[in-house]
Amino acid sequence: MASRLASALLCALLIASCGAESDDEPIILRNSNGMEVHLLRTGACVQRLLVPDSAGDTVDVMMGFDDAESYRNGTSVSGCIIGRYGGRITGGKFSLDGKDYQLETGKDGNTLHGGGIGYSKREWELAAVSPGTANGTNDSWAVLTLDSPDGDQNFPGNVSLEVTYTLTDANELIIDISAVSDAATPINVFNHPYFNLAGLTSDNATILDHVLTINSDYFIATDPETGTPTELEPVAGSPEDFTDAHAIGERIGEFANTIKGYQTQYLLFGTDKASEDFFGAEPAQLAATLVHPASGRALDILTTAPTMVLYTANSLKGKFETKGGVRPQQYAAVALEATMLPDAGNEPAFPAPVLRPGQEYRNHVVWRFYDV
Repeated sequence: MASRLASALLCALLIASCGAESDDEPIILRNSNGMEVHLLRTGACVQRLLVPDSAGDTVDVMMGFDDAESYRNGTSVSGCIIGRYGGRITGGKFSLDGKDYQLETGKDGNTLHGGGIGYSKREWELAAVSPGTANGTNDSWAVLTLDSPDGDQNFPGNVSLEVTYTLTDANELIIDISAVSDAATPINVFNHPYFNLAGLTSDNATILDHVLTINSDYFIATDPETGTPTELEPVAGSPEDFTDAHAIGERIGEFANTIKGYQTQYLLFGTDKASEDFFGAEPAQLAATLVHPASGRALDILTTAPTMVLYTANSLKGKFETKGGVRPQQYAAVALEATMLPDAGNEPAFPAPVLRPGQEYRNHVVWRFYDV
């Protein structure tokens, strides 16, 4: 990781030009095509993701809130960094190197996204920022850091985290997450976006007309009562099959008597074997493509992560107010999360990704926007 002192000096020189004059003001990245990314120190969140289409119309494709305080107190983690272990941990328990650990649990008796006050509600340090001209290009970037102490959320180990956001003139937002620890700890840190490529401009916004492709032949089946991962199942012949492009709403009705939508974790890149490694691919490969036919906006997601979670915001029912006063309803946005394996190793078929001293955790994802 880069020197914190050098980064701090660079940050002090450049912060004003990126718009972040106070801790709650967004850090603004821009490229030459009119694309903008607004970042917050709170949760290292992508607050706004302004993407133009071929006609020059720009919309915010990221669900979120108008101010940092709403991220600290709100129920949505859209665009934010999740950790220490994103996803569900059954019973809030795991064992590591012969020791049992109990985490904070929610109403369902499980731990979600690490439990307690997760990384999405923490105040990250802005370590470095540049409005452009990085490495001889017109890239615009920002680096945020967080120290997660031993015992944080009842996880072992002092963990130092760094996330770098880079906006390129190829309309790519590149997210690089890295972490080191002084003791062994399960880890699954990632950005948790909720996209709507048409923009969430009304309470009736939907992603059911978005067309999705996922580069996966297998998904991780779960117990319908507990959500516990059980085994790998082939996507062929199931509504989970997005190996060919389909509208998200085309087969979503097949879930009407269960979870009423997609909440599926896919093993990426044609792999049929789970691994405790942090990488499903190296370098990053194409994991998913999302297209909004009416506007022509499209998104490719490339990643090194071994899995991708598809979640169609099944539980949204106008429970909270987002940007512009919109109260999003069911299926208003779609989460496409590049993650590690689920459940912190509680199911032997899915070994936990464990970060040990001397190793570096990495989660690399690229959101590439273009027109079709």
